[in-house]
Amino acid sequence: RSMKWFCLPWQRLNYIQNTTHLQRSKTRPKQFKGVASTYKGSAGEGILLLVKSLTKCLRGYKTVIFVDLEGTQFSHEVIEIGAYKAFLNEDLTVKKVGRPFRCFVKAKRPIGAFVEKMTGINEAKLKEEGCTFPLAQQAFRKYVGKDWFRSIFLTYGNQDAFMMQSSLEHNPEASAEDVRIFRSHN
Repeated sequence: RSMKWFCLPWQRLNYIQNTTHLQRSKTRPKQFKGVASTYKGSAGEGILLLVKSLTKCLRGYKTVIFVDLEGTQFSHEVIEIGAYKAFLNEDLTVKKVGRPFRCFVKAKRPIGAFVEKMTGINEAKLKEEGCTFPLAQQAFRKYVGKDWFRSIFLTYGNQDAFMMQSSLEHNPEASAEDVRIFRSHN
């Protein structure tokens, strides 16, 4: 097996979370069109379908990397990488959770006021604690270690995957191998 990214569908999770409200109101906001038809019935049925999808995706993997990225408002450059490494038993229960990973990344473009307010990450923090994207990439690879090509990487929604791809493509000094691998999984 090789490295794989799986984006948890936040729209579906939001739908499941708001199902009770939607059933009571008998209306479906625009953002739920299409998603609502995926999960007919109760919130419990929606959660079951999501768990089945995730279970199918995890089969064959012994290491899961839960990834959360923060990025700039307009250029979508990664400004923080956060991750947890979990080791799975054969029945896909979590055997062990490794130490967390956190790395700030210096952006080439401004962060943006909305992102600063939402994350608390500002230019001063990146200047003081951040590193270049290639160094962050190396640190993240080192954190994952020998499991890099035998892991599945989980993100909450596709924005994190989009930011990683954008950062890989817009940093000429980034690992060409990582760009190729990432493109093959999206």
